Amino acid sequence: REWKTQQEVNQISAALRNDNFTADAKDETEESDIPFSDLHDEMQAYNEELVISGQNIMDAWNYEQAPSEFDLSLLDGAIGYIEIPDMKVRLPLYIGASGENLAKGAAVLSGTSMPIGGESTNCVIAGHRGWRGSAYFQYIENMEIGSLVYITNPWETLTYQVTGTDIVTPSNVDCTKIREGKDMVTLISCHPYVLGGGAYRYLVFCERTEDVDDEAVLEKNVQ
Repeated sequence: REWKTQQEVNQISAALRNDNFTADAKDETEESDIPFSDLHDEMQAYNEELVISGQNIMDAWNYEQAPSEFDLSLLDGAIGYIEIPDMKVRLPLYIGASGENLAKGAAVLSGTSMPIGGESTNCVIAGHRGWRGSAYFQYIENMEIGSLVYITNPWETLTYQVTGTDIVTPSNVDCTKIREGKDMVTLISCHPYVLGGGAYRYLVFCERTEDVDDEAVLEKNVQ
């Protein structure tokens, strides 16, 4: 497989393995069993506050979303990466669906859950339907029930499985909100695939799973 933006993913992967930490950062991680424990706590508190206070979600392509409010400088600005075998993409994952972030990879919509999993979370991840010669989410319609999505953050790799798809108008944001008790990721891109971007939004709903034969998935994608 030839993955787009591989150089960026390699840099982020190195950071997640602690290869790019400064001496101060290494000292900090040695004091805790969890690397970037403060960041994890901040994101978990953010997710919990969304459930309590409600969500204010905007369409990803109005480009008015603020960049991350979290300090991701030690991670090259990204929270990790997303891998989607049925789209044959592995992309850096940024927080905040600003125009700048969407030009570099996939991005978490403001007002949705951070990509760390947990009960009553829904991390909505946007990607261009192709961008400057790279596929990004161009093949989002390849996703079907059972397709897998992997989210790698500084703490672990989370596995999600597609449960459904939908096509909606940009103003229909309720379908991307948190569902009580669910641990979800929702992928979103423009629809249909046309120059300049489609007028609708293609959604792929995924739920967390641990019952996956990763060797079977690998074999399928090598063929």
